[in-house]
Amino acid sequence: MFQQTHQSEVFKRHFPYLLEDHDIIQAIGSLTKLQCLNLSECSLFVRADSHLSGMSEAMRNLTELCYLNLSGCSTGVDEELSIFLKCISNLPNLEHLDLSNTGLTRVPDCICSLRKLHTLDLSYCFRMKSLPAILNEMDSLKFVHLKGCNQLEPLEEAGLNKKLITLPRFLVQADYHHSSSNLALLHDVNRTDLVISRLENVKSVQEARSVRLMEKGRMKEMKLNWTTDSERFVEDVEVLGELVPPITLEMLYIDGYSSVRFPEWFTGIADHLPNLNWISLSNLPNCNALPPLGQLPNLEGLYLSQMHGIWKIDRDLCGTRRPSFPRLKYFSLHKMESLEVWYTTYSHGGDGVSKFMFPNLHVLLINDCPNLRLKPCPHRAEEWWSISGRCDGVISSWEETASQTTISSPSSAPVTTQRSCEHCPPSSR
Repeated sequence: MFQQTHQSEVFKRHFPYLLEDHDIIQAIGSLTKLQCLNLSECSLFVRADSHLSGMSEAMRNLTELCYLNLSGCSTGVDEELSIFLKCISNLPNLEHLDLSNTGLTRVPDCICSLRKLHTLDLSYCFRMKSLPAILNEMDSLKFVHLKGCNQLEPLEEAGLNKKLITLPRFLVQADYHHSSSNLALLHDVNRTDLVISRLENVKSVQEARSVRLMEKGRMKEMKLNWTTDSERFVEDVEVLGELVPPITLEMLYIDGYSSVRFPEWFTGIADHLPNLNWISLSNLPNCNALPPLGQLPNLEGLYLSQMHGIWKIDRDLCGTRRPSFPRLKYFSLHKMESLEVWYTTYSHGGDGVSKFMFPNLHVLLINDCPNLRLKPCPHRAEEWWSISGRCDGVISSWEETASQTTISSPSSAPVTTQRSCEHCPPSSR
């Protein structure tokens, strides 16, 4: 099992209790040409100084090790993983260290001794609350993976070097003394999910273009965030115009976008993102027209929130080339305070027959839309109707037809008022 010939990786299943077996420690130390070591989900127990000393000596022999996976490693006490990490702190060629899904509450200082460390994976370290400034002293460190670190302080407060790429959330940083931001660092990043925050710090259209998002063929989920009421160096519509996602994208979230209109690719979104199944547009205070999202053939979820420039939802949301929203199951309106009317039906094809905007809708959620009324009737939802917060107009629209067993829509499709209609007043939330 420990033959060095053709041995490039030690698999986790071989070592369920790594530090309890002195022979295993010695065997690992004999693999002096080892480049990749996978100890994920192993149990690490440091029971005596002799074990620690033996492991330190064994690790010193792994001079060619460049990848070490400790993901999911469990320990007898919280300090044992940190103690074990001291054993690897002098590995001269380690480039990738995976500490994901471990019980670490902080990054041990000994990590700074890894002079060639390029990637540090801390994903799903749920107990970690902050990142040390010492990471800024590591010249070789380029990527820090932080997905699922839900208790971690906001990256804006961490004071990290702007040359450090944190993933999946990347923080755009710039200052007045430089002519560019750090956005171009994402040029070589190609992963399934990406969050780009503080896009107001982008200093030129060329920076956004250099990321070449359209070529990142692994991407499934993307979030683009601007900070509300912050100063812009470039108009949001120009930045978004260059951040065209790849055709593989399935989930898109846009928050804080301040321009009145969308770029050309977004108004023709069905041609660019045919695989999109979820889209969220939130905190877009100036946008005054919705793009034809109904032309997206695979869209299943649509969330609209805090779009104060939108006063109506009508057939413009549907588009004209083909029947709208063929697969949409979930629709949510949240804090659309300027929204006055939603025309729940539309006609397509010139036959004069009106149909529900979302023919296959299962869940409809409306929250804090105080001026909204539904015309000509409430929309059908197969599973769940929820009205909450300030929605007097919506409730009135429902009550006007509640005395009937069914509502005959223009398409003659019945809407059962007893299906699942829930009214949650503000006091119950």
